Amino acid sequence: MRPLLPTFLLLASVLVAQAAPQIEAQIQPSEIGLGESARLTVTLSGATSKTPPELPEVDGLSFQAAGQSSQISIINGKTSSSVGFTYRVTAERTGEFEIPAIRAQNAQSKALKLRVDATGKVAPNPLGNPGTAPADIDIDTEGLAFLKVERADNGERDHLYVGELTPIAIRAFFREGTQVSQVTRPTLDGGAFTLHQLSEDPQQQSTTIDGKRYRVLTWFAGLSGVKAGDEKLAATLNATVGIPQAPNPRRAPQRRPRSPFGGSLFDDPFFDSAFDSFFQRMEQRQISLSSEAMPLAIKSLPTENRPASFDGAVGQFKLGHFSVPTELETGSPIELKVTVSGKGNFDRVTAPQILPAGKWKTYTAKHRTEPGDTVGYKASKTFTLPAIALEPGDHEVGFSFDYFDPVSGSFETISTQTMPVAISGASISAVEAAPQPGAAPAASDALAPLRDSAGRSPNDPAPLYTQSWFLALQAIPAAALIAAGVISIFRRRHYDPISVQHRATRKAIDTHLKGLAVARQSQDGSSFFAHARRALQHQLAEEWNCHAEAITNEDISQRLPKGSDVARVFAMADAVEFSGVRPDPDSYGEWQDRVETALAAIDAPQATKSEQKQTWGEVPQPA
Repeated sequence: MRPLLPTFLLLASVLVAQAAPQIEAQIQPSEIGLGESARLTVTLSGATSKTPPELPEVDGLSFQAAGQSSQISIINGKTSSSVGFTYRVTAERTGEFEIPAIRAQNAQSKALKLRVDATGKVAPNPLGNPGTAPADIDIDTEGLAFLKVERADNGERDHLYVGELTPIAIRAFFREGTQVSQVTRPTLDGGAFTLHQLSEDPQQQSTTIDGKRYRVLTWFAGLSGVKAGDEKLAATLNATVGIPQAPNPRRAPQRRPRSPFGGSLFDDPFFDSAFDSFFQRMEQRQISLSSEAMPLAIKSLPTENRPASFDGAVGQFKLGHFSVPTELETGSPIELKVTVSGKGNFDRVTAPQILPAGKWKTYTAKHRTEPGDTVGYKASKTFTLPAIALEPGDHEVGFSFDYFDPVSGSFETISTQTMPVAISGASISAVEAAPQPGAAPAASDALAPLRDSAGRSPNDPAPLYTQSWFLALQAIPAAALIAAGVISIFRRRHYDPISVQHRATRKAIDTHLKGLAVARQSQDGSSFFAHARRALQHQLAEEWNCHAEAITNEDISQRLPKGSDVARVFAMADAVEFSGVRPDPDSYGEWQDRVETALAAIDAPQATKSEQKQTWGEVPQPA
């Protein structure tokens, strides 16, 4: 074994040497004029992470990230990878600068030098207007960029319904020849609409409009209306755009650099135009883009022909596979599974109703959503529904689901096929009303029976029931029975679906009340009212037997008294989130009291709840 040890150590050292990351840094060109830019490329080979390196601070130089690229190659069965980071380097003054070694993952590059002189320096323009653009680019600053919002349904309807989800695309157009170094994610103007699952990274492409080439960034999202009314849909974003300036005639034109991985650096088509003129002087301009306002009415859901079991789903849906045991017993908890699929706002899709109605006790369902597109407009949602059968007999079990179809403008009810289920046992109400066993028998006046023995002899052994070992032996099953009773009580308390759901609700409410108190201390209005609304949603969800996320302002207005504390909290939460309203921080204490009062009123016993509902709206509105 000893002769193999040196060989093993040699192989290990070779593998470690091969696995060690390497870093290389280059700057091109190494001499620039004040107002121009150089490009710094940092290449990591054999790195275990794609985290950008930390650049050193150099007085008089600024570094701006311009992109990232990576490459994996397999040569003779050996795999190697590298990642490159590119930065734009600009100088605030003339002179010779040294960029110290750049370190990343226990590796470091060589130091670099950059010379900056006054050649080609352009005097600043006090008006902030762009300089003369090169003739071959011909940038029209008025049409530099613009923003558009497009509906996926091509605007076939000039209205949406409250709660309806429709896919949209937000497109930002930038003229070729410009450099786009930073773009914010788009937002919607006003508080009438909200975006769902706005894509993190925009899709990039090129297009020609009226003979001019544009680079296009496209974000996809779902759009829904928050409140009814005649509204206008418009989006806004901010960007940093570089406009090419007149080239320096005293400097030779620079060749477009090559990537250390082969091919042109930054093959991403969106940045092609940026590197076509990388070494030109660029005027950085902060711009704000707003799309043309699109009229779009938001309608309330109709009240006519609304099913009693309608729970807020808006879209076009169908019921799919469901499962149910073919034999079960009353009072025994089971889990039923059913799937709802289609297109619409799946945040408002709750568990379907089990049939036959009135024969089951159901509890809050768990669900899993599988999206069919990037914004969740098309999806399937599978519910796992805990339930208990109340009545014995042979039943045809199925599911029904109510939703509002925004295309036809009507409520629809769909049902699955039914399955025969045999339910044994007694009615839950009959079991609860049955007399309790263990009643003492009536006393008897009959004479005691004659004894067939004159008595016990002194030599007879003592009866078993008087012996200690026998009594100790009988204590074992007694203790087992007591333990079984305790375990049974514990299981009913901790595994009963109603108890489990109630504890989960209380835990969620307590969490949001703590968050509300913290937000009050920090005077964070957005967080304060978000926690307030979520706490009330959880309390109402337990009362109404639905999902907390599905409870909206419209549900509150239809099911609670007008002007109630709950309605006021929901209205203020929407105003803070969507309209930028900022209440006086001194009023947070009164709002917190209002939330706690509303929670107590919802959770009150049924006998007094009707009286307390009359007082929800009597708390004065804070100034």
